[in-house]
Amino acid sequence: MIAAASRTVRRAALMIAAAVALHASLAAAQTAPPIPEPQLRIEAGQHTAVIRRIGLGANELMLATASEDKTVRLWSLPDGRQLRVLRVPIGPGNDGKIYAVALSPDGQTVAVGGWDAAYRFGAANYIYLISTVTGSITRRLGPFAGAINHLAYSYDGSRLAAGIGGGAGIRVWDAGDWRLVGEDKDYADLVFGFGFDRAGRLAASGFDGFVRLYDENMVRLHKVATQGGKKPYGTALSPDGRFVAVGYLDVARVDVLSSNGLKLSHIPLSDGLQGQDLVIVAWSADGRTLFGGGRQYVWTNENRWRTPVLRWADAGRGARQAFPAGPRDLINDMKPWGSNGVAYGTGDPAFGILDGNGRPVLQRGPVTADLSEHRGAEFLASEDLRRVRIRMGGVAGDPWLLDIAEPSLKPMSGPAPDLVPAKEQGLPLTDWKNSLAPKLGGKPLPLEPYETSFSVAVLPAGAGLLMGTHFNLRRYDAAGREVWKRHVPAVAWGIHLSADGRLASVAYGDGTLRWHRTSDGQELLAFFVHVPQDKAAEKRWVMWTPKGYYTSSAAGEDLIGWHVNRGWNDAPDFFPAAQFRNQFNRPDIIRLVLDTLDEEKAIQQANAASRRVREVEDIRKRQPPVVMLTSHRDGERFQTSKVAIGYSVRSPSGLPVRRVWALIDGREAETTKGFVPVAPGAPGETKGSLTLDLPERDVRVAVIAETDQGTASVPAEIQLRWGGAPAAVAPPSSRTTGPGRALPRLYALAIGVASYKDKSIPALEFAAKDARDVAEALKAQKGRLYEDVEVRLLTDNGATSSEIRKGLGWIATKPAQSDVAILFLSGHGVTDETGDYQFLPFDTEMDASAPIWLPVEGTALPHSDFTRALKRAQRAHTFFLFDTCHAGDATGARRKGRPSYTKFVNELASAETGVRVLASSEGREVSLEDARWQNGAFTKALVEGLSGAADLYQPTDGVVTADELALFVKRRVQELTRDRQHPVTQFPGMVRDIPLAALR
Repeated sequence: MIAAASRTVRRAALMIAAAVALHASLAAAQTAPPIPEPQLRIEAGQHTAVIRRIGLGANELMLATASEDKTVRLWSLPDGRQLRVLRVPIGPGNDGKIYAVALSPDGQTVAVGGWDAAYRFGAANYIYLISTVTGSITRRLGPFAGAINHLAYSYDGSRLAAGIGGGAGIRVWDAGDWRLVGEDKDYADLVFGFGFDRAGRLAASGFDGFVRLYDENMVRLHKVATQGGKKPYGTALSPDGRFVAVGYLDVARVDVLSSNGLKLSHIPLSDGLQGQDLVIVAWSADGRTLFGGGRQYVWTNENRWRTPVLRWADAGRGARQAFPAGPRDLINDMKPWGSNGVAYGTGDPAFGILDGNGRPVLQRGPVTADLSEHRGAEFLASEDLRRVRIRMGGVAGDPWLLDIAEPSLKPMSGPAPDLVPAKEQGLPLTDWKNSLAPKLGGKPLPLEPYETSFSVAVLPAGAGLLMGTHFNLRRYDAAGREVWKRHVPAVAWGIHLSADGRLASVAYGDGTLRWHRTSDGQELLAFFVHVPQDKAAEKRWVMWTPKGYYTSSAAGEDLIGWHVNRGWNDAPDFFPAAQFRNQFNRPDIIRLVLDTLDEEKAIQQANAASRRVREVEDIRKRQPPVVMLTSHRDGERFQTSKVAIGYSVRSPSGLPVRRVWALIDGREAETTKGFVPVAPGAPGETKGSLTLDLPERDVRVAVIAETDQGTASVPAEIQLRWGGAPAAVAPPSSRTTGPGRALPRLYALAIGVASYKDKSIPALEFAAKDARDVAEALKAQKGRLYEDVEVRLLTDNGATSSEIRKGLGWIATKPAQSDVAILFLSGHGVTDETGDYQFLPFDTEMDASAPIWLPVEGTALPHSDFTRALKRAQRAHTFFLFDTCHAGDATGARRKGRPSYTKFVNELASAETGVRVLASSEGREVSLEDARWQNGAFTKALVEGLSGAADLYQPTDGVVTADELALFVKRRVQELTRDRQHPVTQFPGMVRDIPLAALR
């Protein structure tokens, strides 16, 4: 508990210190635009920094969460599905951090505020009003001198209130025409807490130690000093207006005041609480229950400390209950949900919902690694910092080993003797842990006001030190003089130095490890791992340089992307890294950057080695089109099969848009019309619509735009629910697929090459047999799920490059809508230094003069041949079963590492290609064969699964679905290989599970 409490105390202090520190005087107003340069950001599908506030609509079907990661996210309730990411203009450091959010009761508008990027240009801070339908900024309110710390709509949605820092107090607007209808500037400090009652009255408090009550016209009725503490934080007016609840930052106490004069009515029971404060309070919808939260701890059945949601019955007079909702960190906000439940957001970052009985309805925990204990003896790395031990869940987390040379991330099965702890000794440092006043030799080290030090590392021979704070990474010389400082993305929890002192690895609060050059602090490389809540799920990761060159695990490349500001009144664009894959997916640069200690030198050396020409690195000149849906809201119902989907599209790069098409559950829609071409350089947005034939069930629809250079947009997605008569449910073996078709057809191209014409290529034992066995397992499905099964089998000398290309043309064109297309591939594959994959057909010739193991140009099949064929087959349900890393240890000394098809897998499983990929192993793992199995491990698991062993979901129904097969193959291969081989399953997010095989 002590460690958890210490971590939470430190994190909570950051929030307040950062807010206070940013309230400086305003510069002269300017009209400069937002920073135009693209900014690399983490995009993990969930927040990566503290959730400061949440917003809940009156219908309770949508939740908004606001975070210091500079995003607002909209979630569907109660399932917790992410609907949209809302973005505002941002800049470096704190510019664009979001502290406040409010969702209008009708769910149409989100009000957002925080520390505005406009402040850098003297234009102060603004409140952004954003449409939940399109994500566009509809209006800005302001300017204001201080940061926006809290926002709240009235119950009827007619008013919006804002709490503004810097002693600026409270403002209230009419939400119809956005006239300012009231304000109170009589606040001497920050305002974090206020709320309306159903009659429109408002109660508020400030760090100046007073509570206020206003009538529906914002006339102040009362102002009284608080009694329980000096720093009132959360303030909530009961729905009926009878009581005002006040929570405090400085004491673990809640006061309930009577609205009649703001006199103390009662103090909810708080004796025996294990924690420091109760900052947040909220009333249930009926006003009978009071909720509270902050830095409190309870011991759970999971043998861990958790931060509970506290609940008092009888408006705070009754007994106290504590519900360990799941968060480890400070509860920052609460909103009533249902008749007696509550929604919450925390600093983990996490959010969730408890029902009226305290049972979890929804829990979304953090997906970032908790690196808060990575310092000193707990921060282990090799002397060159290429190998680092990571405990993603703090001290108690399982250890993983990050190896940049491979690159790979694997569980640690035992100690690693080459890993040494970070060095914090060697200089007379004192008072530096979690401190505002660290000292060297008894003299204070210079810091900014409210800047807290958290980590240090001493340079070799005591030549100086590096210090990490929540604002900066700093270097001091041995006398304590500042050498340099660098703004950091989050708290610098720990620092490790290389043995020669030239390189530093820093563990940050956003879950990243970043490597810095110690001569000037320049960042060279960053690493982020997505930690799924399901411990059995695959961990995705990505590494990148400041210019955006990256390498990743399968499905890891979309964990980062480019944020591009437009104007102050325009929502920024965001482009996942995958959209620039061909240029920026460069594992060769990643491997070199820590050797050169210079990104530019690494790029030049890598390009020279691979004979690549340097491309333009300004992505603004290559931005994909941006498409938005304009006609439907997520979750809207449809009652006829023909639905017109309205959209708007623009091309930021000015390139003409040649095509707009739709996907239905991840497959290309067969019937579309209404596309309006976008001319070269067309300004603004072009509107159009696509008329789709939708199946009579719930569906997920996406619209994609593409330029004449083949660059596709991020899909604009929406879920639509069938509102017509329920369709009759047929058993899987008798489902129809359209007029005249009782059953779908299955088409499969099975390729396996075990022996090669070029005898310098090592022979494989079972690759050809693998293809034959998979073909037979698929043929057995004829007359079960499929009207017909047609298989083309190419093995050994029949699997030449020309025959494989013919087979790819066949699989690309033969399947019709709702058919199933499967490509199975087994044999040798190679990867060049830039990560591009090639498959070796029977007639491949190897290049004996090449410095690494590569084929003669034109004799192997590039990954683009397979991608192109499977993309053309997207109208069908397409699968790629991929088993081509057998040769990892047999390629000779010229091969640097093992072949990796990660880049290929990521390309195949992108939304615009829509292929379900089952790959035999991770990254650079070897795919194993064994005479006992008479197959490769992957094929043995596939055949077993297709034959019925993958019928996993209870109750079993005699049908194997795609999801069941993926889960079974992963488990079975790990079992067969004793955890030496780990299959990768990557399905596009929009595809739905389908029956794939039946037992009879």
